[in-house]
Amino acid sequence: MSDLASAESVSDWNARRFWRHSFSCVLAVLGLLIGQSVVAQGSWITINAVGALPVSFIESDNPKLNLVVFSGGGGWKGNLTSRNFVIRERVALAERGANVFIFPNPSKRKISFKYRQSEEHLNAISAVIHHVRSLNSDPIFLVGFSKGSVSAASFGKQYPARVDGVALLSGIYKSNKKRANKFAMGRITSERFLAPLLVLHHAKDQCKVTWPSSAQSFFESLDAKEKHLIMLTDGTPTGGSCGPLHYHGFEGVEASAVRGLIDWALAVSAM
Repeated sequence: MSDLASAESVSDWNARRFWRHSFSCVLAVLGLLIGQSVVAQGSWITINAVGALPVSFIESDNPKLNLVVFSGGGGWKGNLTSRNFVIRERVALAERGANVFIFPNPSKRKISFKYRQSEEHLNAISAVIHHVRSLNSDPIFLVGFSKGSVSAASFGKQYPARVDGVALLSGIYKSNKKRANKFAMGRITSERFLAPLLVLHHAKDQCKVTWPSSAQSFFESLDAKEKHLIMLTDGTPTGGSCGPLHYHGFEGVEASAVRGLIDWALAVSAM
């Protein structure tokens, strides 16, 4: 074989090798992206007692606990692109060892403060907890963000033995808004709160019903079996003061909020 033919043969072999390697890399990247998409989408669980909308379930690869999360505002109607903290950080929570169950509204309609304390709502929460218990024996924590804190605290107050802890993220506390004050954490948890409790707040929260000073006062006066306070201080807000992209929604400090929540839940689980 001539030197020229030999060189061409080597060149062809190198080219084929390059393209095979490149194709493998592309497939690997696509597989990673598809895997991340599957994790982000999770699966759906229909529970009759909850209502027409299914529960979204994201399973951790290394599960250590379960989080039943309640979004703020008018509740959650199945939109996984929501920027509400507990929705947008669901994958980060799963990566830290939490099976995440996103609690839905009973229908596509918004839910109110009053509904979050209703017997119907508490029965629906109970049904989700019962289902989670059927899946695994790991601890179960209720996590309420903003108005979702009313859901989590209301159930934890009435049925402390049914959960391993309750986390209040940017919760509703005493303010100058009379309507919201009827559902402030101080009223819901009056007297003794028996479930372990986390207050996770931002020191610069500017939302009109989630004042940091009120969160601090609530924590200090709370008579609880086990309580813990985390006040975050950093972040760069870009949205409205009561929106998900502001101090209220832990914008810029998501990793710290996720870590604080998971570390607390693991510590409580180890007690």
